[in-house]
Amino acid sequence: MAEHAKQAANISQAMVIDTPALADWLVIAPIIICLLGGAFLLTQRKNTALQGRTAIAILALLVAACIGLLVHVINNGPIVMTMGRWLPPFGISFAVDILSALLALVAALVAFFCGLYALIEIETHERRYEKPQLDGAVKYAFLNLIATTLFLIATGYLYGLVGTLNMADIAIRVAALPEGAPIHTIAAIYLVAFAMKAAAFPLFSWLPAAYHTPRIVVSAVFAGLLTKVGVYALLRTLVMLMPGSLLIFSDVLVWIAAATMLIGVLGALAQNDIRRTMGYLVISGIGSMLAGIALTSDLGLMGAILYAVHSMIVMTALYMVCGLMIRQAGSHDLRQLGGLYGRDPFLSALFLILAFAVSGLPPFSGFWPKLTLVQASLAGSNGWLAAAILLTGLFTTIA
Repeated sequence: MAEHAKQAANISQAMVIDTPALADWLVIAPIIICLLGGAFLLTQRKNTALQGRTAIAILALLVAACIGLLVHVINNGPIVMTMGRWLPPFGISFAVDILSALLALVAALVAFFCGLYALIEIETHERRYEKPQLDGAVKYAFLNLIATTLFLIATGYLYGLVGTLNMADIAIRVAALPEGAPIHTIAAIYLVAFAMKAAAFPLFSWLPAAYHTPRIVVSAVFAGLLTKVGVYALLRTLVMLMPGSLLIFSDVLVWIAAATMLIGVLGALAQNDIRRTMGYLVISGIGSMLAGIALTSDLGLMGAILYAVHSMIVMTALYMVCGLMIRQAGSHDLRQLGGLYGRDPFLSALFLILAFAVSGLPPFSGFWPKLTLVQASLAGSNGWLAAAILLTGLFTTIA
């Protein structure tokens, strides 16, 4: 934990006013591309044919920018750009390390392939939301509004305590706080807010109520990206900014992680609708990532990051394959989806590979992060957590 605080201090010291190189502008390129691209697409909302093709071009540009950013960070180390030439902690600084650049690239790739899928699969007249989709959107928006409110409350308290919102500066000032400072209370509010956004136990009920209502490609984007935002935020706040609070809450977080894993996969086993099954498997995967954070070790954090990258790619692909299965069978009901191998052997094999990857069976992608998490659990004398991870893999295979 001391190493994470030291890294934040080094980043803070590196924030000096300098004329950025051309490659350094890649730090803000993904944000600029998304803001300007989204604004333009909004103006084309009545021209859905042009809107779709333009969106693909914008997403391809986003992928290219994220590839350049990741290469730049790998070659030159963390990059910091301070807006308006105001020195921290007063100016707004954008900092990118390998973790953030990697996740940005994976997110851009997920969005790009989902855009291609949507362009091919969804007819022009189907690109308007229907009543059940609006119902799911309202549930999602309401619960996330609560989580965002808690996040803003915690941020306000944090600013009142340390007098800055610069993340590197926060890490330094939190480490220097006197005994008895209410930092653990602030960390607890952050934990509740981000656990709700990540759909962790017991705050996950919004996800199965919302993820089965949109178009399958929209659910694929949600499954691949949105819940991971909560996990990433926990990594940044508890691990980098408040490592002492993470140690305080680690025992509670371990139980939350185990409950999220097991209840998620048991919920998947109980479903007859394949889209609801997928939603509960997303919840179960969040538990595995939380387990890595809760272990507070470098090995555990590595397992959480590996699992996040794996889940972003595989769960998105699994949702899209399920969309093809549903289109062939004309039903979401698992009892109506039988005989896939006879209709489409290639699609059947692809589904099987993705299912094995989600279950964590070797040699597929899900095996390696789960192996890392099991090793971290055993190294941290949490054998029961390792057993929960393995049991979740077994139940996922059955589901």
